[in-house]
Amino acid sequence: MANNVDYTDPEHYSNDDLSFEQALKGVETKMYGKDVRYAIIQMARRIIDKIDGDDEDSVVTSDDLKELEERINRIVIGTDEVTVRTVVEKILEEKGIV
Repeated sequence: MANNVDYTDPEHYSNDDLSFEQALKGVETKMYGKDVRYAIIQMARRIIDKIDGDDEDSVVTSDDLKELEERINRIVIGTDEVTVRTVVEKILEEKGIV
């Protein structure tokens, strides 16, 4: 399974107001910790907007928040199966093994 995710995205955010999806992609693809932290902060802001009712397009439930927190924790400690698999595939691809 080919995956086109680039975990070495060196582009820095420049105080952009990210959508939830852009922020999630940043967590998964950014090279530098400060950009990953920025993406996490932006996701938190989008979640707060949804909870506070400032985002009229969708509703976030407590189950959604719990699932997101669990996924972020798995990504941070390196145990999220999807993320680990993608990273390993990317490394193998870069080494010419896959």
